[in-house]
Amino acid sequence: MADVATLTGLSMERLRAFCAIVEAGTMVAAAKSDPTKQSQLSRQMKELELAIGAKLFRKVGKSLELTDAGRKLALTARAFFRSLSDITSSPGKTEIIRIGGTESVLRWSVLPRVAEITTGNEQLALELRTFKTEETLQALRDGVIDVGVVRSDAVGEAENVIEAGVLEYCMVVSRRILPGKSAAGLQLLKTIPFAVLSGDGQLVKHLHKFARDAGWEMDICLRVENFTLLLDSLAYMDLAAVLPLQAADQLSKERYAIIPPPQGPDLKRRLAVVFDHKTAEFRPVIKKAAQKLARRLVESGGSA
Repeated sequence: MADVATLTGLSMERLRAFCAIVEAGTMVAAAKSDPTKQSQLSRQMKELELAIGAKLFRKVGKSLELTDAGRKLALTARAFFRSLSDITSSPGKTEIIRIGGTESVLRWSVLPRVAEITTGNEQLALELRTFKTEETLQALRDGVIDVGVVRSDAVGEAENVIEAGVLEYCMVVSRRILPGKSAAGLQLLKTIPFAVLSGDGQLVKHLHKFARDAGWEMDICLRVENFTLLLDSLAYMDLAAVLPLQAADQLSKERYAIIPPPQGPDLKRRLAVVFDHKTAEFRPVIKKAAQKLARRLVESGGSA
């Protein structure tokens, strides 16, 4: 597979063309629908694959998907070009670290730490990208992001994985649907109207199990894409929902009762900060930022 020595022997033009195709998703998109340019890109990729001795893409429908060799080359090539850009750029140029994670992790764990991570380095800026957990790890493998913040159980133990505290969730219930308007009234209900995240994630599964064990049913009245919409929906409807503790703090305590762990379902998420060690060899600032972020998340318990 292509390492630093191999990269120096490959045409920079072909590597840049490869990175452009990876970014665009197809040769047609990378060529901006120019048939001549598309033919040139196709030829360059054949030459690159011949030089490396491995296929870089496989066709999936109308899109191109990276092979394992393609992912490794994309990661190495992107890091190489960014490192080269840092060397040739003018002094004082801002370096960007791209951090990926779920919407709840970025909003309530990472975002409150941004100022702390960049303090003392005026040439460092952060870019936050929202993905599902598996998508975050894939984006890291593909070089789309530099650092990922994910559930620790989604990654194995490795040198480039750093434990990063806990993000806790809780259940909130509108007092208008609770007998006596208190959390104790939950035990008297047989059916509870809920707003939940769309899909079939772990939180929703835990909630269904909790409902069964508690002897009541979930009446799902609303499904939304992320926690921001979930939090906003509670301003307009009297429902129950599962939210990060920091999000629940934004709700009126007069209108909503908070059911915190351990009374609620298993809603603790241990976090890990992960980065690619090969990319960090080119850009040491990635490892430093990852370590600083993980340290601050542990100190804050993963919360704001």
